[in-house]
Amino acid sequence: MRKQIRYADFAIEEYEARVRRAGGAMAEAGLDALIVTEPANLRYLFGFQNMMQLSANRSFVGLLPREHFEEGTLFIPHDCQDAPSNWTTRDKQ
Repeated sequence: MRKQIRYADFAIEEYEARVRRAGGAMAEAGLDALIVTEPANLRYLFGFQNMMQLSANRSFVGLLPREHFEEGTLFIPHDCQDAPSNWTTRDKQ
């Protein structure tokens, strides 16, 4: 089941469409997954935004599989667990 995003810029369907397009590009490039670390890309694909992302001392990582994109995972530092979430089904520390 999809999650609602607190403070989302767009409806979940928009993020799903973006990820489907990314999946097409991954297929063309022969990639099985994307590892996303750039804050702008985390926001674009996962709908995640947090000022803590700009800190050099914290790592935010999104893992986006080409197939079953709804199982994408966002790895968030433990001190940012109250941060706005993303639309995928799981968040991990």
